[in-house]
Amino acid sequence: MKYIIGGAILVIIVAGFIAGIIGLASRDTPSELSTDSSLAASYLDQNSEVTFTEYGRIVANEEFEAVRVTVSAQQRTLDVLRGYDLTIEEQVRLPNTTSAYKALLYSLDSNNATETRQSAIETEDGVCPSGRRFVFEIRVDDEVVHRTWTSSCGRSDGTFAGDRSSVMTLFQEQIPEYRDIIRDARR
Repeated sequence: MKYIIGGAILVIIVAGFIAGIIGLASRDTPSELSTDSSLAASYLDQNSEVTFTEYGRIVANEEFEAVRVTVSAQQRTLDVLRGYDLTIEEQVRLPNTTSAYKALLYSLDSNNATETRQSAIETEDGVCPSGRRFVFEIRVDDEVVHRTWTSSCGRSDGTFAGDRSSVMTLFQEQIPEYRDIIRDARR
């Protein structure tokens, strides 16, 4: 009799364990739950654009370089910038579509581009003088609504908490022949 009761208790425990696992597996993931708060859902239907800027080493004004890629639903722009006043040395403008912009925004979401972290340093100015600084921005109606930054000197620098390498690649791939254009501009 005690073996029957023990066996019944074991079956109930195992069944409860299996039901718990099935319940956890069938729950919505946070990304499925937050579809409405995604970058694409938040900014796609607004007059928005996303920008990724890479600033070079801190050097003489004549040698300072920066590269900026800006993408909206209508246009993609690559700016090669010189000097600390960010004079446009070369610019490439290409048309874009809403579908392509939406794909970029969802890709930025999946790489946590809008994730932020606390930083004791407010801006990237002067940080990582021998390396590079990276700034990610979202603008709506020409007003910055989101701005984060990081550097190549340390993963803990700045307020950007996303996957910097993947986000940078996403922006570079918006401009066909990006690397050739940058190489030619640096000659």
